[in-house]
Formats: sequence, structure tokens, C-alpha cells
Amino acid sequence: AAGGKLKQKPGIRELLEYLQKNHIKAAVASSTRREVVMRELEEGGLLPYFDKVICGDMVQRSKPEPDIYLEACRQIQEQPEECYAIEDSYNGIRAAKRAGLHPIMVPDLSAPTMEMEELSDCILPSLHEVQQYFEKTKNRDLAILTLLLGTGIRVSECVGLDIQDVDFKNNGITVVRKGGNEMVIYFGEEVEHALKQYLYTTREAATPLPGHENALFLSTQRRRMGVQAVENMVKKYARQVTPNKKITPHKLRSTYGTTLYKETGDINLVADVFGHKDV
Repeated sequence: AAGGKLKQKPGIRELLEYLQKNHIKAAVASSTRREVVMRELEEGGLLPYFDKVICGDMVQRSKPEPDIYLEACRQIQEQPEECYAIEDSYNGIRAAKRAGLHPIMVPDLSAPTMEMEELSDCILPSLHEVQQYFEKTKNRDLAILTLLLGTGIRVSECVGLDIQDVDFKNNGITVVRKGGNEMVIYFGEEVEHALKQYLYTTREAATPLPGHENALFLSTQRRRMGVQAVENMVKKYARQVTPNKKITPHKLRSTYGTTLYKETGDINLVADVFGHKDV
């Protein structure tokens, strides 16, 4: 509920302030008529928090069809797979999933069913927990970005890491290079801190799906993260920092190589660290 004549959900204002502070876009995707939604948002003092407001009379098909979420993503200029949808209704969760978003269910009048558990990335008791959930994701993302930039490993090597591949005693990770050869890559204090922050909080509290228990980096679906997910994540943060510059995981790898060469002047060392047979 937005405010106005309807009672606000506990934690809504704190969550919106958190999103705004962290420069995360927010949009309303409601099946209700725009006139009613805008009045509720204005009277509740929540309208300034939203970048766009998409309503049922602005699309052809209502929830559970994906139209309203697809239109919301189009208007905020984000890919559906890079967006979360916070919903309390069955049809809302169905619509978000069909549109390709990551649904988070915060139940209100309807208790979650087995179908909702399967469709949702997670089910949280209140909006307060949504903010905590985003913080946990940030820990993981920071660990990945720091690891890529601090070691120069490939994205495929990063997502292939298991927990036991990380050695804090010697500050090294064991990666499987192209061709199946294993190699230990050493890292510095910044990478160590980011990995520990993630491992001892977010990762330790996670319950992976069967077959993904050893994965170092888990997706919101509790599976081993894939290459595409990491590439999308890097692009997402890059747009926030440098919207006019295209930054990819390969660019991070190149930056590491350039820095390593400047510090050591040893091109053979750079080639060895990158797993290249030839210089």
C-alpha cells in the first residue's frame, strides 16, 4: 500500500530511502488505474522516491501477464534480468517471473504457496528484510568485483571457484585454466577482506540447492552463478559509476594486467598470471 487512504507497509519508507541513497532505480508496477495510484503515492509522500509509475491502464494485458513489468523495465532503461520485483500477490509474482525479473515475495493477505516458493527468488516476512537481502547481495558483488580486479582471473574461472579453492593461509585461489590445468593465483589484503566479508556472512548463511553446496559464489536462486550473471552485474555497477563508459569483466582483467606490468616490468610474469603460453 502506498500511503494516502491506504495503510503503508512497515519498512516501505526506509527501503525507498535505502534505494535512493544507493542510486538504485525504483518504479511502481501496479494493476490499479494510474489516477488512483498517483493519488495514493502523492498523499503518502512516496512519489518522489520513484523514477517511473506504470499502471494497469497503461498496458494491454494485466498481471499475471508480463506486460506491466516489461514496460517498467523499458521506461527505467534496465534489462529485466537485472531487476527485482517486490510483490505480495500471486499474479504479481507470476507476472514478474514471466517478464524475466527476480521476484521477491513479501506476503500480505495471501500466504505463500509451493508455486510461489518455486517462482520467487526468496520469500521475506517484511520490507525490512528486503533491505537486508540487498545488503547481502552487495557483499557478494563486492567480493566478485574485487577478486576480478585484484587477480585478473577470467569470469569463467571466477564462477567455477569452490569454497575450498580459497586459501587464506597463503592468500591464494586455485583456478582451473583453459585446458584443465590448475594454477594458484595470489591476492592482496583488499581481496582478502572482501572475500572474508562475503564468506563469513552472506555465504555462510546461505542454503545452496543440491549440487551447488561447494560453489563459492551463489546466485539469488541459491545456485552457482553463471558467466552471464557476473557480466550483467559488472555492467550494472559500471553504469552507476561511469554511465558513458563501457566497462566489462575483460576490461577489469586488462586493467589488472596493465597495473601488474607497470609495477613489475615483467611481461613474462603477466603472461604467466594470465595463463598465456605465449607473450
